[in-house]
Amino acid sequence: MKDLVVKGDWWFPGKEQEKVRGELRFSEEKGSRLFLAPSNLPLIKKTDIILGLTDNNDKITLYDCYLQRFGLIGLREYEFESRNLFWGVHFEDIPHFSRIDFQSETLSQWVNIDGFTHREDITLRPGESAIFYKKPEDVKLGKWDCCTCYLIFKVVQISSGRSSHKQELKQEVSLRLDYEEEVVFIDIESQAHALMNMLAFAADSPVYSNEMTGYTLATGEMPIGIYSRQHIRGSLTKEKEVSHFLFEFTDVHEHAPQFIEKWIDLSLGDLSPFTNNYIAEKYIPSGFVERKFLEYVRCLEVYHRKTSRQNSMKLKERLLEIVGKYRYNIELFSDYAVEEFCERAKNGRHYLTHYEEKADQERMSLNEMVEKTNKMKILIDICLLAEMGFSKEDIDRKFHHYISMPYRIMAADSYIEKHLTDESEKIATKKAATYLIKHCSNEPYVILALCNMHTKEEREELAASIKVLKSIGMLQKLVSRGNVRIVFSKEYEKYVDKYYREKKKEEEEVRSTSKRKGKEEGS
Repeated sequence: MKDLVVKGDWWFPGKEQEKVRGELRFSEEKGSRLFLAPSNLPLIKKTDIILGLTDNNDKITLYDCYLQRFGLIGLREYEFESRNLFWGVHFEDIPHFSRIDFQSETLSQWVNIDGFTHREDITLRPGESAIFYKKPEDVKLGKWDCCTCYLIFKVVQISSGRSSHKQELKQEVSLRLDYEEEVVFIDIESQAHALMNMLAFAADSPVYSNEMTGYTLATGEMPIGIYSRQHIRGSLTKEKEVSHFLFEFTDVHEHAPQFIEKWIDLSLGDLSPFTNNYIAEKYIPSGFVERKFLEYVRCLEVYHRKTSRQNSMKLKERLLEIVGKYRYNIELFSDYAVEEFCERAKNGRHYLTHYEEKADQERMSLNEMVEKTNKMKILIDICLLAEMGFSKEDIDRKFHHYISMPYRIMAADSYIEKHLTDESEKIATKKAATYLIKHCSNEPYVILALCNMHTKEEREELAASIKVLKSIGMLQKLVSRGNVRIVFSKEYEKYVDKYYREKKKEEEEVRSTSKRKGKEEGS
């Protein structure tokens, strides 16, 4: 979605005679914000709709608006934030649509079908070249309630400005939600988000809509641009090339309606707390492994509670049943390790939830927590695949290689620190990133577990660890194109804080000593 900055006149529905000048700004990260010029408008903290007409006579509807800032004295200046922006139409009431089209970079990669071909039966004269394109047939993906979902293909020609030296043909793939009657937008939006969450599950990465267009019965085929905040946290969370999908369109196309309808039920039905909380984790670019551990335990507990309808079972019993049901799919647990895994997961959750001193023996090392967290992630993936309708054989045959790949823990500290001894942070970090990408390119995930500085004996090496922490932002940018993930531990916060407190204390003592010596020399 492109950024917008437009000026025009704005008013509340039914009060067109009370127009106020203002400027509308939209960005994916901050959403829609309307800045109104000073006026005598009454104080309104929330309104469903604000209508606008730009200086270029474009109609705009801002929906679900909240007052963010206003002046207190004299003529008031207002700043509103809106949840949705509709370009090209005025809605006097709650927006309804009969059709929605939306696109995503990940969608094109997931579908992996194009109409470009090389024709050897065509003879070209010297100096001639030709591109051949045949539009793939649109695909009906499924139907639920009064909605039918389609995959839509089209090709667009992209010119490079006014120059004719560069021409580009691009195939665009869209998801279309077609309704038998007009439906309120908030319901359509939840279904569109459910489909994007399915792509996020398949890609194991965030998925955003880069263009959304709506149609109503009143406006016919005139497209209405739909703009919504994407909740993007910096450039690192924007979509990038996906190196491996958990499943692709070719894996489900023969029975696409059943798979899509089951996913919609997973996202909007009884299992929605389990599904949506798990998918939400993919939109957090990195985070403390303790938080991920707790979230995955909670997801598995909710899943068992919803599927078994048992409310009185303890966590360990729930985990044992889930592992017992799905462990056949992959060699994730040996017979003797099942009990140990469930016991340690239960104890780890108890310690991280309550932090009781008597439960200190339940505390996991960072290495163990990373291992347990990744095994729980694999279990959740299998649960979702099974709920979607993939059979045991499907999971074994098609997904075994992907799911059972080792989640390797790499102590990157020592490697980076070796270079930090005599080289700059930038050079050291770049060398480390190059090494990691080179040696880990065949694995779907590589965890950089920064875990070597937790003992008193290693206190002297903590300064190097601090440098590693400072360089993590740069490291993550360098490895963002590779299959690398970075996991942090809360332990680092504690040691970093302690390091800086001790350093500050030492600096204060040095200043105090210097000041005292100065006074003694002066006297």
